[in-house]
Amino acid sequence: MNFIQNTGVVVFFVLSGIVIPYSTSSKIAKSSSYSFSSYFIDRFSRIYTGFVPALFFVIAVDILRGFIFGNPYISAFNIQTFFGNLLMLQDFPFQNYPIDFFTHRFSGLFNWIIPITSFGSARPLWVVAIMWWIYLLFGWIVLGKVHREKHPVIYCFILAFLLIVPSYNVTNGRGNGLSMMWFMGLLIYIMLSRFWVNLSNRYLCILAGVFLFAGLHRLYLTRDAYDVLYVGLLALALYFALCFLQRREIAIPKFVSSIIVFNAGFSYTLYLVHYTLLDIFVSWRGPGVSNLLIGFVLSNIAAIGMYSIFERNDKAVRHWLKKFLKITE
Repeated sequence: MNFIQNTGVVVFFVLSGIVIPYSTSSKIAKSSSYSFSSYFIDRFSRIYTGFVPALFFVIAVDILRGFIFGNPYISAFNIQTFFGNLLMLQDFPFQNYPIDFFTHRFSGLFNWIIPITSFGSARPLWVVAIMWWIYLLFGWIVLGKVHREKHPVIYCFILAFLLIVPSYNVTNGRGNGLSMMWFMGLLIYIMLSRFWVNLSNRYLCILAGVFLFAGLHRLYLTRDAYDVLYVGLLALALYFALCFLQRREIAIPKFVSSIIVFNAGFSYTLYLVHYTLLDIFVSWRGPGVSNLLIGFVLSNIAAIGMYSIFERNDKAVRHWLKKFLKITE
């Protein structure tokens, strides 16, 4: 089998490519004054209200782990990696390449900032950085019209900078082209919002099933969830499934709906801290199914607690920042 977390990452990127454009289009439709500044604060509040507390949580757990078991991630547990992660520079493209156009003396001045990887034991944080830069690039292209008209040179300079991570990750980088997978989701959104598929529900279901089966067969052959063909087949299956679902109203019991919403609420924090907790738990108790289940429960409990204190306040943080900076909602 492939690593199950890789499947989760690619599904998340495709879904994000659908949801972020949909959310942004809805806000533009509601308010003609919706700007990149407002969009930036929306994304900043959503990501950093969970991200910053998670970094400090990792510091606390890794220090405890260092005293008891030793810290195998000590090379990534330092001040430059911490601030590099705060700036979403983990695994930033080209950071491991020598700076040939500087002398050796000058290139040495930059060695303190490279390379930057995920902080400490929080190994999954590299995904957040890629997502962050994709969000900013999308927002700048869609909402930067005013800046493009008034200050075209500055607009192009910022655009070139925001393109670095997404363009590098179209076919390269960790995840083997996560930007392309996000753009697959964007294409699904465009097709759903602008084109009507003139097929019966039966054929839509058949097509969704065929592409899903083909994708799973491809995954079986490659054992690689980051395979672009597999993700493309999965995206097609999702597209036809959504075409079918858009034509129907499905009644979901309130109890089931509340469980889905609750789990979705703390899922981001769970992603940020689960690896750190599972890793230290395995160091303490060792492998095994029972320990895996206990670690799973503990990770969810910790994530729910952190979500209740920090991440759930992202809307309050967003409103406060917009009020403080005098940015229209």
